[in-house]
Amino acid sequence: MISSSFQANRPCSFLAWGLLILLALPSCAYIRQSFSKAPPAPSSAVGLTEAVKQNTRTGKVYALQDFSTVLLVSALYKDWSVREAYVREYARAHRMGLEEEARFLEKERAVHSTHREFLVALYSSNDAWADLQKKDPVWKVYLYQGEGRFTPERVEVADPPSALAYKFYDFVTPWTKVYSIKFPPGGGRTLRLVFVSWLGEVELTWEPKE
Repeated sequence: MISSSFQANRPCSFLAWGLLILLALPSCAYIRQSFSKAPPAPSSAVGLTEAVKQNTRTGKVYALQDFSTVLLVSALYKDWSVREAYVREYARAHRMGLEEEARFLEKERAVHSTHREFLVALYSSNDAWADLQKKDPVWKVYLYQGEGRFTPERVEVADPPSALAYKFYDFVTPWTKVYSIKFPPGGGRTLRLVFVSWLGEVELTWEPKE
């Protein structure tokens, strides 16, 4: 028979054993937690998301006879807010040191001072119509700055990393052709990026604060 004194003390015994078990496990519990939880999102990630959103414009051209998509264009103007936020986020994600981040920032500043650059994603129901690198592309591209009209200095196929595009560039999809288009800097605060063709035209407008 179990003595009454042991029965009376049994809740206290269970509590004591429970405390001993908890005290013996804190290090293991901490390790599991540190490896299973992702770090909180940095403020710079929100900055890049907002910068991309504020500087992206979209235009469309449809065929009236069958409502097919002649051209769907989304363009991100890489102003300084976009470039700076990109550097900060890239540096954080890749654990750059302060000096390395500063060099990266200066490199972006140099490009920004000599070019007006746009990241452009094109989609068309006719794949060839979205090809800007053909010898005679369907669409001519111009940038109006103030009173001047400029042709591209460079049109390059852009292949942003899929992880970057997935997180920040939602207009980049597997069905779009993506280009980096660079123009010389010009006067005037208003920027108008224009795509013109026999098929129609798209005009996208920015009012940079810089």
